[in-house]
Amino acid sequence: MPFFYEDGCMNNVQVMGILNVTPDSFSDGGKFTGEQAVTAQVKTMLADGVDIIDIGGESTRPFAEPVTEQEELDRVIPAIQAVRVLSSAMPISIDTTKARVAAAALEQGATLINDISALRQDPDMISVARDCEVPIIIMHMQGTPEDMQLAPQYEDVVAEICAFFS
Repeated sequence: MPFFYEDGCMNNVQVMGILNVTPDSFSDGGKFTGEQAVTAQVKTMLADGVDIIDIGGESTRPFAEPVTEQEELDRVIPAIQAVRVLSSAMPISIDTTKARVAAAALEQGATLINDISALRQDPDMISVARDCEVPIIIMHMQGTPEDMQLAPQYEDVVAEICAFFS
């Protein structure tokens, strides 16, 4: 978690490498859907010195349609296993809104949850985080990936996001 000193310098900054194992990723165009591509990207991330690898198996690009729980599991579990083959100590974040996907990912070696729905999509997510005693990252988003770009509006973005997290 970044901490800013009075002089503007940061301390405790960590770099998260994003590994989207989806065919329709908006950030990488679906480059990392095969085992060899995933392994090569993980090796690159480790060599580049990332502090955390975030693995996502469902696209959250604007207008993305949801995938089934099984499809998401089929994408993320092999990726988590690939990271664990190369590094037993690398923190792995599972980017999901589904509690069962998070639980399965944690069983396979993920170490924290990244939930873009801020625990709103699956009521069991908070229990998974609590029961597994793992950190959780929550995000602010208006709507869902399917509709978040249709008419997003803020009167005061900072105040509204602060209120959301409160």
